[in-house]
Amino acid sequence: EGVIPEVMIDASEYSASANVTDLLSVTTKSEIFPSKGEARKMIQGGGVSINKNKIATPDQKVDFELFQ
Repeated sequence: EGVIPEVMIDASEYSASANVTDLLSVTTKSEIFPSKGEARKMIQGGGVSINKNKIATPDQKVDFELFQ
C-alpha cells in the first residue's frame, strides 16, 4: 500500500468543493491526484475510499464527516 499524503484545507474550501473529484484534485492543489481526470479514473476503477467508505461515482457530493 502506498502512503497517502496529508493535506490540510480550510472548512470553507471543503464546503466549496462541487464533488469528490474536485476535492481530491483541485481543492487539495493536486496533492492527492494531479488532475481531475486521474481522480475520476481512480474513482471509477473503485480505488478510492474516504474514511473507509468507497467512493462510488466521480460526481458524488462532498458530505463526509472527515476531520476535526
